Amino acid sequence: DGEANMPFKKISKFSADIAKLGTHTKNNDWRRRLQIGDNVDCYDTGGTWYNCTINDIRRENNRDSDQVVLFRLCYRIWDEKGPRSNDMGNFIGWNDICNEWVNMYSPRLQRFNTKAVKANAISKDEPVINDQDDDTWDDVEMTYAVLRKDHNNCTTYISNLNTFGNMGGFEALLDRIADQENWVSMDVLSTLVKFMANVQIFLHRHFAQTFIPAFKDA
Repeated sequence: DGEANMPFKKISKFSADIAKLGTHTKNNDWRRRLQIGDNVDCYDTGGTWYNCTINDIRRENNRDSDQVVLFRLCYRIWDEKGPRSNDMGNFIGWNDICNEWVNMYSPRLQRFNTKAVKANAISKDEPVINDQDDDTWDDVEMTYAVLRKDHNNCTTYISNLNTFGNMGGFEALLDRIADQENWVSMDVLSTLVKFMANVQIFLHRHFAQTFIPAFKDA
């Protein structure tokens, strides 16, 4: 009966919540030394590792009356080259709506740039996009995406992106992210960001010049 009442949790074998025995239960001194303002890597609910900043620390008792330490993580890092800004300066990452409290010993929390090496980083090797022929398309106003032969030769893919745009898909995407009365979940936000990361290289120059800044601001 005692064993039947013990708490348990089902976890996928691919989840970041589990690891090889001893991986995250030894050498934890670095966690106890973390302070407000320190950078770490965190695994979000959408399955992506991000660079984060600790902006608050609190202690509370769990259901077993044991005291635990929680870090309030901002999914961003401060960088003078960051594309977004607030009263504290420029940053790379997300606004405060994405902040969350994470246990100090959670496996989702790892040393800075050990898991999210490429996430939220300013790439020095971004592909050069040749968009000099974008204006030769027959109907620029109805064109959202164009073929980039150096990156993808699939005309069906481009056609689908243009259909998506002409049906109001990109505008609907912006409206959903900007809806402050019904915030999107981290899962949905992560999916939308990954979608834009995959298609941005194919966006028509004129559309990209207005849509991408609006997407970042949303």
